[in-house]
Amino acid sequence: MKRVLKKIIVFCCFIFLGVFIVSCNQINPPSSEPSTSESENSSQSSSEEISSSEDGNVSSEIESSNPSSDISSSEHVCEFSEEVINPTCEERGTKTYTCECGESYSEDIDPLGHLYGKWEKATEVSEEDPVLITRSCEREGCNKEEKVTLSMINSASYTYKVISEPTCTEYGTGLYTIAYDNFLFEISAKVKPLGHEYGKWTLEKEPTLEEVGKLSRVCSTDSTHVETFELPILNETDYTYEVELEPNCTTNGVGVYTLIKDNQEFSFEIELTDGDHSLGEWIDEVEPTCEEVGTLGHYECSICHKYFDLEKEELTNLEIDSLGHSYGEWEVVTKPTILEQGKIQKVCKHDSEHKIEDVLPILNETDYTYE
Repeated sequence: MKRVLKKIIVFCCFIFLGVFIVSCNQINPPSSEPSTSESENSSQSSSEEISSSEDGNVSSEIESSNPSSDISSSEHVCEFSEEVINPTCEERGTKTYTCECGESYSEDIDPLGHLYGKWEKATEVSEEDPVLITRSCEREGCNKEEKVTLSMINSASYTYKVISEPTCTEYGTGLYTIAYDNFLFEISAKVKPLGHEYGKWTLEKEPTLEEVGKLSRVCSTDSTHVETFELPILNETDYTYEVELEPNCTTNGVGVYTLIKDNQEFSFEIELTDGDHSLGEWIDEVEPTCEEVGTLGHYECSICHKYFDLEKEELTNLEIDSLGHSYGEWEVVTKPTILEQGKIQKVCKHDSEHKIEDVLPILNETDYTYE
């Protein structure tokens, strides 16, 4: 209102100045009248402008062509209409005053500023996540959203209450409370499952060369949680295999299969049977004689001292019966005479060194038949 009054006062001053100039011209007229064309040129209007700025200075224009026009302009009083551009939360508004004569001026309207609502939790969170809270401006047409990230919910800034305990496999729920900007937030967060805390593996069934075995272990958090592991049948792919004791012809051996599971070692022994004999070199056959037994060709085991033929079949008796003598017919070696005895012999067919000798009496008619 003060601005308007100030403008009116300035305007009246200019009107008064115009009337004073006209009165002076009438008292002291010029010595000669101007021609019609000069009169028309002298009717050229003069004007002064004073600009209106933001500090309230009013700009007005006064036009004078003759005294009568000045008098008519002094009778005009501006009537202003208002046009308002409303401010927003962040931008200024404008109120413009306009008169029909063309006179106008404007006023700035300060931004309204945001009218935020309550803080709200933006997302579901877990113990390892920071908390995001948001609030939105409630003024119509404003979509401004403010976001704040609070500290992780397991920090010392919160108070904590257990709603449901986590288990080995299922999430629990905790209620965290924190104050921010005069708001109290209660945040229900998931608590990670504890996970299984298994003890050591226990052997429940030993595997064999034909059947699988079984291991088991129990969770220390919940004894109803039991994990099992199937041991494959004994083989040299899944296990490492070593012969701990070689079998032989008199003693069974020991083979060991070893498997490592979660840094635990499990070993399984098997009995090795049908061990090989430790056979030396081949011993040639000794043929029997007429009076002495022979010996079959054979291998002899250095461990059990059993005998085996070329086919590695065991020999229970190596002796070959003696041949015995097999004599032929008597043969005359030396013929008898009237004066000397004769000599006869039989030779063994198996050994010519073996002979039977006898004496033929001297020739006579008693021992002999004579013709």
